[in-house]
Amino acid sequence: MPDDNMMCFGTNPKLPLLLRVGPSRQWMSNLCNKKLNYKLSFENPNSCFSINSSQTTGEIPEQGQLLIDFTRKKDDKRWKAINRNVDMIQFIFTTQHIMPEDGLIFFGSNPRLPLLVKAGVSRHWMTNLCNKKLTYKLSFENPNSCFSITPSQTTGEIGEQGQLLIDFTRRPGQGKEDKLTIEYTGPPSGKTIVRVMPVE
Repeated sequence: MPDDNMMCFGTNPKLPLLLRVGPSRQWMSNLCNKKLNYKLSFENPNSCFSINSSQTTGEIPEQGQLLIDFTRKKDDKRWKAINRNVDMIQFIFTTQHIMPEDGLIFFGSNPRLPLLVKAGVSRHWMTNLCNKKLTYKLSFENPNSCFSITPSQTTGEIGEQGQLLIDFTRRPGQGKEDKLTIEYTGPPSGKTIVRVMPVE
């Protein structure tokens, strides 16, 4: 995963980070459900941007955020000629654990929250956080689950940082909680386990 956007600044990995002259603080997010060791570096060794030296390496908690202190030097007319006003920041991150369950694909707004499904037919957004197109497979833990997914949607492809509307059916009556496994391959490969709960 040389460039999978599991760590980013702001709310969208595809958007640039905009910095004013002087010091500023920006949220860095870890989208993975594992604690990561990180290293931050700028592409241009003469960049007008810098990061507090104590924050260029460290740890970021699972699905957590850190405030990173940036400084941008005052504009200099000479910089435009050598393009010092624009730079690229690189994240290098590692974990000691294999990530069989990393939450790159999930339902709802948060991989940690359960999916609430009403009786009858309902549609729910499935989101791919990775900037690679992934092949997925959906399956419930209980073979007699009160939940089901339209057969044509139990396997398929989901676009890079894209979403799909998945059709669920819940049988009438009092249902029981189940677990939905989202297996995916790309690369990267992994899985997400989603708690699916009945709601009235």
